[in-house]
Amino acid sequence: MENIDKWQEQNLFVYYLPTYSPPLNIYERGWKELKASRIRIQDYIDFQTLKCRFFLLWRI
Repeated sequence: MENIDKWQEQNLFVYYLPTYSPPLNIYERGWKELKASRIRIQDYIDFQTLKCRFFLLWRI
């Protein structure tokens, strides 16, 4: 606790985040949107198909 007090004197602040926080992670939100609207069931046949679809979508 004393380190935190010293840091605050120097305008450094510690914010504790939950271990899993998708609302705070922009990549998590992007992946959720991509899965919900752009990736089809057929794209999950195998990893290579999913990877190709993923790269096609990110180029658009």
